[in-house]
Amino acid sequence: MKPGEHQQEEFYESLDGFRSSLQEAQQAIAGSVTLNAYPTTGEHVVDLTAVNTPEEVARIVEDKPKGVEMLEGVARIWCEQLQKIIIENEQLRQEPDNIGPRAELEWWKQVMAKFDGVLGQIKRPDCVKVVTILYRAKSKVLTEWKRLDEMVTLALNEAKDNVKYLTALDKFCGPLYRSNPADMKESVPGLMNAIRMIHSISGYYNTSERMTALCVKVG
Repeated sequence: MKPGEHQQEEFYESLDGFRSSLQEAQQAIAGSVTLNAYPTTGEHVVDLTAVNTPEEVARIVEDKPKGVEMLEGVARIWCEQLQKIIIENEQLRQEPDNIGPRAELEWWKQVMAKFDGVLGQIKRPDCVKVVTILYRAKSKVLTEWKRLDEMVTLALNEAKDNVKYLTALDKFCGPLYRSNPADMKESVPGLMNAIRMIHSISGYYNTSERMTALCVKVG
């Protein structure tokens, strides 16, 4: 590598990192998820701001059966929204054949940002209180809520794991984008070792389907 080329490569990598950060921020905003706000008006609406202790939860369940029914309706709508998000995420991606390996990393960063936002919505104070009341009331709606909550958590954990390993792989991908054939050749052993590591260690990325897709992008 000629004098100054190393600094030039680092400069380009910094620019790429800045560009990626901007894209991630835009994607996170565009893909932000908001569960319906808890209603504050209407018949049988429960004032959640006044529910802060186990005793108050018990009082709602015992004294306001219609209020509990209303809470079940709210929870069902939230379940429908979560189900839609999960289904959309499981749909196949449509990508051009010549897309590179960094697209895989960018995809999982988007998924991670999306489900991190979803989990944040599930932990909203109103959601937590609704679930707490329905748990005390032994509502059947909670079966579906728990299932979807677990799926969201699994999706987020998978995305985090994949981002971790693909980020390790990304440092070997720079020459594939910018360098001459000689420098690309020098990076291949490290790249292949990184791919083998992902296949051997990753808890989610070690399937034939996932590895095939990644190798196609690298190739």
